Amino acid sequence: MIKIVAGLKGSGKTKRIMDDANNTVKTAKGNVVFIEKSNQLMYELDRNIRLVDASEYDLHNYDRFTGFVKGLHAGNYDITNIYIDGLFKIVKDNTDELFEIFIKEISDFSDRTGIEFFISASMDPNNMGDSKKYIIN
Repeated sequence: MIKIVAGLKGSGKTKRIMDDANNTVKTAKGNVVFIEKSNQLMYELDRNIRLVDASEYDLHNYDRFTGFVKGLHAGNYDITNIYIDGLFKIVKDNTDELFEIFIKEISDFSDRTGIEFFISASMDPNNMGDSKKYIIN
């Protein structure tokens, strides 16, 4: 399952995704991972959430990012939830077409593994194509 929070910069996406992660970790039956561009949220996330600073891994395109996420799972089959905050701050080649391919790949991966993804992205929800079906209010 994938959930996307989309909106313009300053619309509260990070707070929403962070609050969801902090609530989820209380009842999760596995590990919760939170990926962001830095470790800025280190003290705002529950200590049981694995914070990943994406800037340490050179994840500037969707192929690398997708491989990284799959590698996290390969190293830990107990991951049940992955939060990705500020997708476009991590991945720099942001075309609508590449975004749609990424969401399709992550959706297929989620279906195979049962990992739930919660993604925040600074974009207009009305311009999301097929990925619009994953937007939550």
